[in-house]
This record gives sequence, C-alpha cells and structure tokens, in this order.
Amino acid sequence: MPGDTEVQVPEAGPHVQEAAVLEAQIQAQRLAGRVAVAAQLQSLVLRELHWTMPDVTFGAGLAINMDPQFELMVAVVPGDVVVYRIRSTIPGTIPDGTEIFRLVAVLQISFQVPPGNDFRLEELHAFGSTSGLLIAFPYIREALQSTAARAGLPALLPAFRLPYVPQPTEPEEA
Repeated sequence: MPGDTEVQVPEAGPHVQEAAVLEAQIQAQRLAGRVAVAAQLQSLVLRELHWTMPDVTFGAGLAINMDPQFELMVAVVPGDVVVYRIRSTIPGTIPDGTEIFRLVAVLQISFQVPPGNDFRLEELHAFGSTSGLLIAFPYIREALQSTAARAGLPALLPAFRLPYVPQPTEPEEA
C-alpha cells in the first residue's frame, strides 16, 4: 500500500548463532543431569554397520571432509531399562564434492535406571544426546577408522560438537 515501508531485519550474525548454540547446549546439559546421576550403563552393542565406497580414483594426500550426523531414538523397556539407538551417518567427500565413502553405524546403549523413575522424555533425549553420544562415539570412530584402513584410506578422525542438541519433543513446563 502507498506509504507502507518494508522493514529489513538483519540476519543473525555468527556470534548470535554461537550464543544460541551455547545456550541450547547448556539447557541440554541441565536436562540430562537428573538422568545422569541415576543411570547405570548396562550394555553397548553394534547393531548395524554399513560401508559404501564407489569406484573413484583420487590422489594420495587429498583432504577428506567429514560431516557426521547422528539420530537418537530412546525407549523405556520393562525392568527399568532405558535403551538408546544412535544412528551415525558419516559421509566422506573430497574438495570437489565427490563422496568417496559413507559409513552408517547403529549402536544400541542400555542403561539401568531406578525403579519408578519419572524422567520426562525431554530429559531422556538430553541424556542420550550428551552422555550417550560421548559413550558411543569412540566405538563409532573405531568402526570408521578400521573400515577405512581396510579400504586403503588414510587415518580418519571425525569430529563433532558436544552436546548434540536434540529437538524438543514435548512442550516446556510452565
């Protein structure tokens, strides 16, 4: 309409985004705390391991970029056991964008919790995305490293930022 002006809202800069990520990480740690003091690690099992490596040729010493992605599933099963399945997908690309490998690993981690626990789903997700991922990551890294070595690739050490921040799955309490 005549006389209306369009307002330009500047995008959040990197420092604002970093602050938001830090705040989300702190919140995830707070939520995870109540579960962390009660949970006892029961088992860790590799449930799935899948490796693909297309027939591509690349020179020695070429940089390999990795962008690990993690999916977390949680269930509380009879016997006061919390079971997490962490699905890790780690693609490896060279600078021209060609994907030279993809590793998918699914680890299952079980924790015993006190009888009659009243953990909220949000707390269980936060615990899995912090402590659960920290427990699983060395096994994920070892699966990647040993598989890559057998495929003739150089040493690969993926990195990721902890804690992984889960998406809220239930409304915040007032």
